[in-house]
Amino acid sequence: MAELPDSYHSDQQVAAYVSPPYREYAKLILKGSHNLVAKLALCDMAASRGSTDCFDAFGLINGFLTSTAGIDPTRFQLGDGRGGDPADRATPRGIDQLLRYWLRTPDADAFRPSLPILGVDGTGALYCTTDCPAKGKVFAKPGSMIEPDRLNQQIAVGGQALGGYLLSEQGCLRVFDLLVTGASAPTTDTFLDLVNDLNQISVPLQQEASHGG
Repeated sequence: MAELPDSYHSDQQVAAYVSPPYREYAKLILKGSHNLVAKLALCDMAASRGSTDCFDAFGLINGFLTSTAGIDPTRFQLGDGRGGDPADRATPRGIDQLLRYWLRTPDADAFRPSLPILGVDGTGALYCTTDCPAKGKVFAKPGSMIEPDRLNQQIAVGGQALGGYLLSEQGCLRVFDLLVTGASAPTTDTFLDLVNDLNQISVPLQQEASHGG
């Protein structure tokens, strides 16, 4: 069997794929909580520096937080790229600082709409769909860390979070972050009620932001 060539001349090319800008992948991760693509983001970062070890990306992330964003990296703990490792932690101050950092960057206008939008799209489309004054004005990513509580046949909620931006009626942006830890849910429906509670809390927060609160 003849060996395949390492490369082809341009006149032999039959197809080509050009990747979209990374902001489109970020939108896929954030809008729909696509965990696999989030984990592969580590590999992309490592490969950009010539490494085949995906975990080498953590050195880049640490450098970004320290040197670029000016944030103490110990405000975070990360074991993977999706936020679902048992070691993963983030302090409210760290989240607040990171969200504020993005507001100061040229990518701010691309980052904010890549988040789920309350009542409009992504995971936020499930809530605040009718008669909701905050519809389209809350840009926020939810996060869940849940495990089965087999002893009590229920769901152990290690953490449920919602964080992002509130757009006031005057066009100003406010950062917010909501966290619930150490909860339990007897059924899937009650867990979804908890998720909905955080979305519902974001509504009066957005209204308060519009009234100078």
